[in-house]
Amino acid sequence: MKVKLMKIRILPILLIMSLLSCSKSPHEKVANLLLAGGEHLEKFEHEKARESFSQAAVEAKGYPYDRLGNGLIFEQQLFHYDALNEYLDLAALFPDSAMAYGGIYRIFTHFGYNDTAVTYANRYFELSPESKEAALYKVQGSVNARKFDQAMLELDGPLGGLLDDNTANCLKALVFGRLGSFDSSDIYLGRAISNDSKDSFPYGLASDVLELTGRQDSAMLLSRLSAGSIESPFADLYRHFYRALDNNYYFDARKTIKILEEKGAGKEVTTALNVMIAKDQKNFTKSRIINSDYLMATPKNVSSLLFDMDAGGFQFMDPGMMMSQSQAAIFYMDALNFNIAMKSFVTAQLILTKGESDLRVEAWGQISQLKEGIALTRQVILSKVYIEYRTGQFESALENLKKLRAANQNQPDWLTGIADIYAHPSIKISDEALATFDEALKSDRWYKKAFINKINFLRSFGRYEDALRQ
Repeated sequence: MKVKLMKIRILPILLIMSLLSCSKSPHEKVANLLLAGGEHLEKFEHEKARESFSQAAVEAKGYPYDRLGNGLIFEQQLFHYDALNEYLDLAALFPDSAMAYGGIYRIFTHFGYNDTAVTYANRYFELSPESKEAALYKVQGSVNARKFDQAMLELDGPLGGLLDDNTANCLKALVFGRLGSFDSSDIYLGRAISNDSKDSFPYGLASDVLELTGRQDSAMLLSRLSAGSIESPFADLYRHFYRALDNNYYFDARKTIKILEEKGAGKEVTTALNVMIAKDQKNFTKSRIINSDYLMATPKNVSSLLFDMDAGGFQFMDPGMMMSQSQAAIFYMDALNFNIAMKSFVTAQLILTKGESDLRVEAWGQISQLKEGIALTRQVILSKVYIEYRTGQFESALENLKKLRAANQNQPDWLTGIADIYAHPSIKISDEALATFDEALKSDRWYKKAFINKINFLRSFGRYEDALRQ
């Protein structure tokens, strides 16, 4: 999955230190086990990491550190749905578990559900107000959710004091860049990258600013400083890979996979990343060949099965294949045995690619059973409106779209999702689709998804000159 927003960095050692600062003083043996688990994780030593977290759970006699460890390991393996499942369960069992909320925030941010993610970032900071990691997430959450005034208040207040100067300056540069105040953005960016920093993270943030303002080459150059060697933290390497993929720097993407291999990343990671490159290049044959080995190299869990299903659906978009994407997706759905919550989520993910009435009705019945964190995501809410429309509830669907549009006037991700529904081939309410795409771009003229989707919509109508003028 390509992510075009601020990527989240996971440094296991810092996370574990943060956990220790907000827990009920686990004794020294537990602390050492947690630190050992983090060190193993940074080296991709998953079995050793899992053993350390499991032993910590036994010693702690009450808190399931093994579940937390599973979530961190799943994240590193790119098994995001399984990590989310661990964190949601952990938060439900232990409502004061700060690190569970931090994990939920990272996953929802990775998926681009920023309006949902910020809620969990705030809860994380409430439970761990002295944690640098929690402070960073809170400010990042505000920026990603376009709550810029809130982000600046946080950076200029006591919370900002928890962050190092380089990180704080990069975040201020990002806020001003999002607001279109590029001179101010460059001032703070200059302050950040002119200071000597032993930490690679601010370089990644500075790359976000440069990419936002259209300076992709400079962004990539700076991003390489944070992810250029085997010593780079694995989360910085992931972030660099996604940035390279977003901007078609395929050499950088492949080099990053090579570094991850040298660092110890398993086949479940490297194979998935290679499939992403093939998909991005629309290389159907190569994608098919690489993906044929994916499930052989990975555990059979929700994330790996969903990844394979998504790749399979992509392959069947190949004009040379006889089976449609819809048929391919149904084939994979029938072959999988998801639990009800995850099956519902997958169904919601697939809603916009199928028109079969029985599947729409099934999704409508299941969607109310989603776990709370998933049920609140933008994609699920918009999917519910789409299901309404396709099951004949036209007036209700259109009224709900108007309400969502009015309630999210400054949220380009929401507006683009609404426009996509208007633009869907089975609906095609053209005037509303184009007007809503324009609203999204007015809210954030750099929002790439709105720009691309609007052009594709114009092309679908044969309005090529209008598309070229965008």
